[in-house]
Amino acid sequence: MKRLIVSFAVLSLLFVYNYYSEKYVLDYCSYLDSTLERCADELKEKKYSSAENTADELMKSWEKNDIILSVFIGDSSVVEPEKSIISLYGSIGDKNYSYCLLAVRECQGYIHEICESTQTNFANIL
Repeated sequence: MKRLIVSFAVLSLLFVYNYYSEKYVLDYCSYLDSTLERCADELKEKKYSSAENTADELMKSWEKNDIILSVFIGDSSVVEPEKSIISLYGSIGDKNYSYCLLAVRECQGYIHEICESTQTNFANIL
């Protein structure tokens, strides 16, 4: 009976961990996507100083949360978005605005891929 209770407690702990880690990753990805979209809108409207501020905010947020994301979703899933964010940040700093929009869309693609692979559904379980 004690083994059954312990196994149920461990299983419950794993479900709670899965729920909160999935919620954290999806909320953070939503934040990243909206920030990237805001940056893209500012680039389209040629508000380059606002786009620089948004890219700086994005870079600081990524540096703060990349370790937690790599724990929750794995190091290999974090590498490509990190490259795109650094590329975007560097391009805006170099005033290479024609490349910036491409970097934003590329990073959004990686973020959407993370969201799809993180969500618990039948396809991801198999």
